[in-house]
Amino acid sequence: MNKRNGCLFLAALLAFSVSGCKGADSGKDDLRIYGLLPTEKYMRDAEIAREEKSELSFAGMKNETHSSQLMFTSDKKVNGFDLTGGELVLEGGTAKIDASRIDIYAEKYIEIYNPYYQSDSYLSDAGWYPDALVPIDRYKARSEDRVNSGENQALWVDVRVPGDAAAGIYKGTFTLTVNQTKKAIPVTLKVYDVTLPEEVHNPTAFDIWYQNIAYGEGNNMDEGTYERYFEYLWTKRLNCETLPPAYTKSMASWLDYIEALAVNPKVTAYRIPIAPFVNIVQDKIAPAVKGKYTEAEINAEKVRIKNELKVQLKQILDRNFALRGEGSDIDLCDKALYYYEDEPPLGSARMQSVRVFCEVLNAAKKELLAEYAAQFAANPDLKASFEDIHEICPSLYMQPKSASEDIYDYGGGLFVSVNEDGTPDYDLSDGLRFWCPEMYKFDSAEFRATVRARQAYGEKVWWYLCVSNTPRPSYYVESLPLNIRMQQWMQYDYNVEGILYWDVAHYSAERDNYGDLHYNEYGGGDGILLYPGERYGMKIPVSSWRLEQIRLGQQDYEIFYLLGEELEKTDSDITAQQLVSAYGKNFYKGATVSSEADGQDFENARLRLLEILELFRTGKSDDAVKLIEKTIKE
Repeated sequence: MNKRNGCLFLAALLAFSVSGCKGADSGKDDLRIYGLLPTEKYMRDAEIAREEKSELSFAGMKNETHSSQLMFTSDKKVNGFDLTGGELVLEGGTAKIDASRIDIYAEKYIEIYNPYYQSDSYLSDAGWYPDALVPIDRYKARSEDRVNSGENQALWVDVRVPGDAAAGIYKGTFTLTVNQTKKAIPVTLKVYDVTLPEEVHNPTAFDIWYQNIAYGEGNNMDEGTYERYFEYLWTKRLNCETLPPAYTKSMASWLDYIEALAVNPKVTAYRIPIAPFVNIVQDKIAPAVKGKYTEAEINAEKVRIKNELKVQLKQILDRNFALRGEGSDIDLCDKALYYYEDEPPLGSARMQSVRVFCEVLNAAKKELLAEYAAQFAANPDLKASFEDIHEICPSLYMQPKSASEDIYDYGGGLFVSVNEDGTPDYDLSDGLRFWCPEMYKFDSAEFRATVRARQAYGEKVWWYLCVSNTPRPSYYVESLPLNIRMQQWMQYDYNVEGILYWDVAHYSAERDNYGDLHYNEYGGGDGILLYPGERYGMKIPVSSWRLEQIRLGQQDYEIFYLLGEELEKTDSDITAQQLVSAYGKNFYKGATVSSEADGQDFENARLRLLEILELFRTGKSDDAVKLIEKTIKE
């Protein structure tokens, strides 16, 4: 492949910068090595015009997975390469982080031949991008550790820092082997005196279309495959809301499984199965606006569906109250949600069916609140979480519905009906109260104001990513890396309460699931954040460069959460949201990440927030507040 005229520089340059894309002087050495931040990405044939830096640097919290990258380019054909880790030793002390806690992956390059439009200021190139992260021993076992002369090869490195690690600077040496040449790679790790919580505070619903997994795993499938995919997302601080099929065959099997999920700190949401009556609302009530049924028939159908929901919800409550009677404080309702319909078009029967479903769900809940009044009085926390069970629906529509509109009128979208004064009419309870609009809508200040108004009524708002074009965040392979990493920053800034994503393993029998990530007119890899483990003899899936950016963003979110906890203890009027916004404005506007956003500046911002948090956690709250006030003023 010919050398490209432009290079992809999207993230931090640790102590150096990119300035154009003419090739470096290769006469100095056959092998050039570059330490990269995790948000930096170069295409396979990009010429690198920057100073070499043969070292790895990491920084973050205890109990956190810290990531970095090492990239090399050789003027000779590479017939084998390897990177081996070593222990990291605390400066001035005896504490160590063992080499067994270091994971190294070869970045497999994926061809993007139909890149999606990005923005007027940034257009992605077609070509080969690093994406699949294959454990290096598995990569070598398939003899894939081969690199053409002049091409780049990146390696992804994780350091899993123990929760009880001593804070401070750790150092060590790794060894990079390219052909027969060995290079010592100095490693520095800074561990802040802050601990990443086990509990995930940013809820997610990264769905798995289980029926597609066999297209990638083939004969590698066994009875545990679905569950391994389901649990794999927990290692990335993510959550699939759809339980593996074995546990949704009946309410009994579902209840048995969620007892463990309810107390698992990594699990943030699970979907209540509604398979027995999933199409009833849509088929028999939504068309009522066309005169297919009489009002009496409509009401009778609503009663029947309401009773179906009551039977289901009663099983959850009976199990929960029985566990409470045994002395458990478990809450089976806290993470439960309904996901009845997806992306209903405006003015459609599907949209109307969501309104009807919400109506009958709330009617069922109201009756059960009365039936279980005594038990709820003794368990007020369970009452609150039961009342909070709602239907989530990915949809763009949050426009108001006037009080004069008939409840069957399509014009009202999914909005809760309103009283004459414009306030929500929750007694009617016919509208959606758990919104999940697509992320790009948040580019509009007016839309963000609408979201805040709905939240002021106590409604929930997540956001949804699906084929959204950058510079608004997307998960395309060719996306600007900071677009992915900044998602949780914008989310916290705008008080978006969770993330929904449509599929992580959209494998196909019609294409090579490693060689071709295009299956529609959009960008490469949408809906494909995982790769099949079968190719490398693995029972778990292979992660992607993009999935790791999401995981790193989830870790960033915990910094914001912890800062919020600390600020609430002070007399300061400044919130963590204001602090994140003060830094975020340097990287994004609305929901659009600047294509000129500098990765080193981003890394500096992250470390400044960690510095502030460390001051709080080490008893220096006054210093932390002063630093925050200085940041806000700047």
